[in-house]
Amino acid sequence: MSETNDSRAAREAAALGEELGRELGARTVLFHQAVADRLGISITDHKCLDIAQRASRTQTVTAGLLAEQTGLTTGAITGVLDRLEKAGFIRREKHPSDRRQVVVRLLDDRAGEFDEIFTPMQKAWEKYCREFDHDQLALIRQFVGGASRVLQEQTERLRREPPAAGARAGAGASVSADASVSSAPLGRIDEGLLELARGVANLSIGACDDDLLFRAHFERHPAKISVDGGRVTLTQKHGFMSFVTADPGDLRLSERIPWTVRVKGGAHKLDADLRRLHLAAFELVGGASESSVRLPEPSGTVSVRILGGISKLRLTPPADVPFRVVTKGGCSELVVDRLQLGAVGGVMRWESPDFATASDRYDFDIRGGASELTIVSG
Repeated sequence: MSETNDSRAAREAAALGEELGRELGARTVLFHQAVADRLGISITDHKCLDIAQRASRTQTVTAGLLAEQTGLTTGAITGVLDRLEKAGFIRREKHPSDRRQVVVRLLDDRAGEFDEIFTPMQKAWEKYCREFDHDQLALIRQFVGGASRVLQEQTERLRREPPAAGARAGAGASVSADASVSSAPLGRIDEGLLELARGVANLSIGACDDDLLFRAHFERHPAKISVDGGRVTLTQKHGFMSFVTADPGDLRLSERIPWTVRVKGGAHKLDADLRRLHLAAFELVGGASESSVRLPEPSGTVSVRILGGISKLRLTPPADVPFRVVTKGGCSELVVDRLQLGAVGGVMRWESPDFATASDRYDFDIRGGASELTIVSG
């Protein structure tokens, strides 16, 4: 009888772990991804900012403290703080008593955005928790605390252990013998989605006119590329410490199908020449620096969204194509269609005289603040 009870308890525990762990975990990740998207930053940057906010109530927040609490390397934290500072969430200062340390100061400029996002969630949680009595809440608190410890231990394990031998770079991608060139056949795919994960650096994007969905080349370290139908996900191999000096890469996309391009985690020295492609939409989340995007002739209204701060970005739509520009968060140096607008604060809207009546046009949505943003037809 004891063994039967033990077996039953084990099955119940396994079922509960499956149900709670996966379902609640997935919903939590999706919610925080939505929050990060609303703020115009990556989910990693958002969680680091969240940890900094909570820690600031009781102690001085430093880069070392964030590295310790997140499990990220100090180089990774430096990259996070760079992006958060550009986006206007924090300011870094010298520690008042230890000049070797950097203190992270949270700024009030964008605090209202957090209230707008999290106040409804807080009220919903409070309403739900009122459905339980004191003893039930105490048990729930105990369970959540233990679950948090399990997650922390498993996070540390994943960061500590090397990847399993033989792990594949991504299903569906074909890799040549020198492992620096990869490609996938176009086949019957009729539309493409390119996702550049974890940010990109020193990457060129262009078009190819052959029977390939894409072709990629990296000088020394091949990127991790996975293919699922027309969805191509590329993760460039670089650490945050070496983000700006990552090995150059070249990516070519089929010009025979329309593409949606999404860059997550920011871009440094991205040179995207999309003039031969059919572009459905372009989105860059996490900021951009020293980058350029040359755009093709649009079909319908094509959305171009840049979220998370800009430092030296040039967008070039085709000549005589109408477009609209909306910037939020201010811009220290803005050039639009050869108009030297200079410094612009708050929200700025500008559109071509024939934008409203045009059937084929570009709609630029720039959020998070910008320095040296140029949008000029060419």
